[in-house]
Amino acid sequence: MKSLFTLMAVVLTGLSAAPAGAQSGDFLAALSATRASDPAAASRYLSAALAKDPDRQSLVRQQISVFTIEGDYDAALPYAQDVLSRNPADELARWVVRVAAIRDSDWVTAQSALPAIIQTRLDEFIATVASTAVLTGTGDIDGALEAVRLGFDEKGIGPLGDYARGLIYAANGDAQMSADAFAAFISRDPFQYPRMAEVSANALERAGDNSNASFVYTALLETGARSTAQEGIDRIARGDLFPDALVPTPLDIYAELLFVIVRLLDDQDSPELAFRYAQEIGYLLTPDAPLFPGYSEVIASSLLALERYKAAEEAYATLERVPAFRFAALLGQIQALSDQERYDDALARLDAAEALLGRSPALLRQRGILLFRAEDYAAADLAFNEWQGAVDQMSAVAAQTLFIAGIVSYQLENFEQMEERLQSSLSLDPENPHVMNYLAYSWVERGINLDRGFEMLTRAVDLAPESGAIIDSLGWAHYQLRQYSESVPFLEQAFQINPWSWEIAEHVGDAYWQVGREREAEFFWNRALSLPDIPDDHVAAIRIKLVEGLSRDPEQ
Repeated sequence: MKSLFTLMAVVLTGLSAAPAGAQSGDFLAALSATRASDPAAASRYLSAALAKDPDRQSLVRQQISVFTIEGDYDAALPYAQDVLSRNPADELARWVVRVAAIRDSDWVTAQSALPAIIQTRLDEFIATVASTAVLTGTGDIDGALEAVRLGFDEKGIGPLGDYARGLIYAANGDAQMSADAFAAFISRDPFQYPRMAEVSANALERAGDNSNASFVYTALLETGARSTAQEGIDRIARGDLFPDALVPTPLDIYAELLFVIVRLLDDQDSPELAFRYAQEIGYLLTPDAPLFPGYSEVIASSLLALERYKAAEEAYATLERVPAFRFAALLGQIQALSDQERYDDALARLDAAEALLGRSPALLRQRGILLFRAEDYAAADLAFNEWQGAVDQMSAVAAQTLFIAGIVSYQLENFEQMEERLQSSLSLDPENPHVMNYLAYSWVERGINLDRGFEMLTRAVDLAPESGAIIDSLGWAHYQLRQYSESVPFLEQAFQINPWSWEIAEHVGDAYWQVGREREAEFFWNRALSLPDIPDDHVAAIRIKLVEGLSRDPEQ
């Protein structure tokens, strides 16, 4: 299971060498709580360990890690200050002191705690973000602009450099320079994230460029920023002054740029890091900040990716109160509830989403998948039929949905429809070994199309040589073709990869019996009976095999 405490667990287990007895029970309990994703318990046990050994700096740093991962920088700050008094170069402690100082707009302290040690490309970007905001806060605009040039422009991400310059000029009160920088950003990378386009439109409006501001606001009406975009359009139409509350501050520079990095981390499937830095943004923001809903969405999606489903459900439920994010919040709740196997609750949330958008193809697809997971195959089939009828032309992204729909057809023993759906999936994704395996195995299992199925399974194994299920299918194809000796090595290999599959164990037993290895066959049949999720009909069949064995001629 993924855990946002993965990084912290690594730190906890990476202490300097010491005799095993030197680790206190509280420390070991904290380590266990960390691995169980229980920050409250980890913090309690670490506090107890520190009470017994207050000078042990490794324990102090772990306490800091626990607090910061959950976004409690205020609790971490005294520990960080203590560490810095002993070791001014400690980067973890400098980070906590810096973030707390940025929130308080204490730019002198923040500057004294800027990153000193750069080890990764991510460290470089974070250092650039911090230097840009802090130097703007101290009034060193030239220094901030130079930090952007070195940290973004020279690293090949000029659009982010334009965006950062726009924020710097805006915070410094130079509306026209800010608008020019944001216009340069818009011309190169306008809508990667709606929040960035929204900030750019704000700058154009503030500088009096209402035509271009209206153009960007109008484009944003089709995104999650539609409510704030409509507010901008209405302000311009009424001739209202630009609100001072929307003018960025140096703190906003830090939060906005860090938010871009968080979204990139989230998009690149790095939920632990996305959550960590999003928690930092949450510490800096107030609930009425324009960035707060976007931050909340990243927190919720990161929790979902980290398999903290209950927490994700609660985060999405809170986000649902923001009109612009309601639909995304409903979809997030559906996923979180489904992952908790609370299918009735998930279907209720899906009904709410359909009340907003109607029975769109995307929601019909979601309904089919949800009902499939709930094993309501008849209802899932109806949903997938409606989805297929609602989509004019299938694209490559539909291949996986057609695969799931084909599995539904198999469960309903509608083999003709199953083949149509799986063949359609393969026409969109011809090299998908899992679809090949499912289709070919369904043939082998029913004793039809054996030669064609054998060819397809051979190709699937070439594409996925580490898949026990696919290798098992190839071995079983040999078995069905009465090529018993040829089936054995494939089935043995499949079992080595997946020793918890009752089906593979039964197949190994059958193949061993056919090649005269009866004692080993009986062992594997018994092994199959001991494994979880074996259906009752296979239990009965295996028990008969243990008494009577198998005929040497499978057709008898």
